[in-house]
Formats: sequence, structure tokens, C-alpha cells
Amino acid sequence: MRRVHGDPKAARAAFDLLWLEARDNLAERAKRASALVGRKVVPEAMLAPSRFSMQFEPKRYTSQIQGGWAEVIVTGEAPDSQRRIVTVVREDNQWRVVLRLPPLPPIRRRQAHEP
Repeated sequence: MRRVHGDPKAARAAFDLLWLEARDNLAERAKRASALVGRKVVPEAMLAPSRFSMQFEPKRYTSQIQGGWAEVIVTGEAPDSQRRIVTVVREDNQWRVVLRLPPLPPIRRRQAHEP
């Protein structure tokens, strides 16, 4: 995510690491943004690198796999306070990051007013 800002290839690579549900959600957001701004917005442009910040430098990774799901435990220099769990799922023979995004509300259409 550090390299995403301003780099379309890095943004696409980060987008491709996400699970299908997140990619579909971002694709719909891009479609709506495209309609709003009048030009094509690609789904990976919906990733906001500024929303991601490293709270610590990862030093160790371990995993617990159960079927097609896994938890990757990321720890830093101070494992007691620098520990995060990243959920991943196996899709298309690759591990993908489970990024849960809020569902999009339905598009509301204005009712036509009769003169």
C-alpha cells in the first residue's frame, strides 16, 4: 500500500490481492464514480493509500490454516503490543486478503414529476 499512491501498477497489484467480495465492491464503487465524474474510473483507483498506515514494522509472520481460510499473524519488535491478524481466503489457487468493506446502498432514482 505504501507504493500505491500515484502508481497504477502498484494499485492494480494491491487490488488483485483482495478477495472477490472486496474487488466486486470496489468495482461497483468505480462504476458509480465513473458515472459521477463523466470518465472511466478503474476499481483500483478506489483504494485510498492514505487510509492505510503501518502501526509497526512487521518482523515475523505465522499462519493458521483451516481449509480455504487462514489467519496470518503479523508481529513487530514488541509482540505483546505489535500484533495484528490478517484473514485470507483461498480463491483461484491463490491466497487473497479479506478486506471487509461496507455494503453499498442501492442507487435511488428520482421520480419524474408530471408538469
